[in-house]
Amino acid sequence: MYKYYDLILNKLKAHDKSLLTRYGKLYPVRINFAYHNDAYQRKHGIDAYMDMLNLSDLTLLSNHILSIVWVMAFDEQYGFYFPAMLYFDSEQYANYNVIMKLITDCWKNQTDGNGINVEQELAKNALSELAQLSWEKHNPLRTLYIKSIYTLG
Repeated sequence: MYKYYDLILNKLKAHDKSLLTRYGKLYPVRINFAYHNDAYQRKHGIDAYMDMLNLSDLTLLSNHILSIVWVMAFDEQYGFYFPAMLYFDSEQYANYNVIMKLITDCWKNQTDGNGINVEQELAKNALSELAQLSWEKHNPLRTLYIKSIYTLG
């Protein structure tokens, strides 16, 4: 039963390690992308999924973020939401506030103003949390999504 969780966690750790090998120093930021309670999209999983895919591509194409890792989840408060980790390099992290505002604006535009994001303090077990969310119930919508800027070339 736990072998799936271990596989996902190992995949996340390997991704982390490959980024460190390539970039040296990383600044991971944990964030939840969600919708306002009254948002139309919160009821439609495929629309929410497409919103997040588009945000991921736009974020990586902007060259501000090195990598993004996220899982699609659902709860009563937010409906569909996306626990995510964004990886900054040291140069970009100096512009952290500006970049986070750009990403927030991008998410709001992508969701026609219905998107919100909630920055979270980075826990020691952030990778484990994402692995747990991805593993729960083996729902295909809970697949782990990992994309890095250097994989686009």
